[in-house]
Amino acid sequence: INMGFKVLKKNYYKRQNLEFKPFSNRYIEEIRKIRNNQRKILRQNSFITKEDQKIYFNNFIKKDLKNERPKAILKLIFIKKKLIGYCGLTNIDWFNKRAELSFIIKSKFNNSEKFDLIFLESLSFLENLIFDELNFTKFFAETYAFRKKVIRLLLDNGYSIEGRLKSHVYKNGEFHDSIILSKFKVKKILNRCSVLITSSSNKTPLVELVKASLKGFVEKSMVF
Repeated sequence: INMGFKVLKKNYYKRQNLEFKPFSNRYIEEIRKIRNNQRKILRQNSFITKEDQKIYFNNFIKKDLKNERPKAILKLIFIKKKLIGYCGLTNIDWFNKRAELSFIIKSKFNNSEKFDLIFLESLSFLENLIFDELNFTKFFAETYAFRKKVIRLLLDNGYSIEGRLKSHVYKNGEFHDSIILSKFKVKKILNRCSVLITSSSNKTPLVELVKASLKGFVEKSMVF
């Protein structure tokens, strides 16, 4: 059974060589293995059992499908019809219009040249989803200080560091800082000077002055 979210305009997306598809029961076990193999870079500390995985998808993902305001929107990532991981929006705050980045792919890609391309295409897809389709204002990510490649890619693509949580997580036998990075939606607005000027004698519009005022149209970019 494909699990498509009601809140989205469509459930299948394609960017360059990547395909983003709804979760389905067929891939739940493969996703479980991907997560368990990479606990060193995830918030996850304990091993996920098959039963844990079923409970999570039945109680959280499936229940959110028809929800107008789901807590998370996740998509499977495919290359040439083969599953390589998933990405999405988590910790969605519909009132404050923000969400957190979720992204994980098979460990064999982590140290390869393909990682950058997969990550950036997925990021571009998610930014289109959150800023254009959902009209949110903020997209943020939390990653650990030792994940220097991910931090670099985010910084190079318009994200800025909002905070650093010192010795925030215990991974691989020691404490590490957690880095918070964010990007905001940019809206183009038209700032117009459209004042109607009238004569004091007969209250008729002074057309030439109005035309002159219209020349004051300035298109600016405002960051929300």
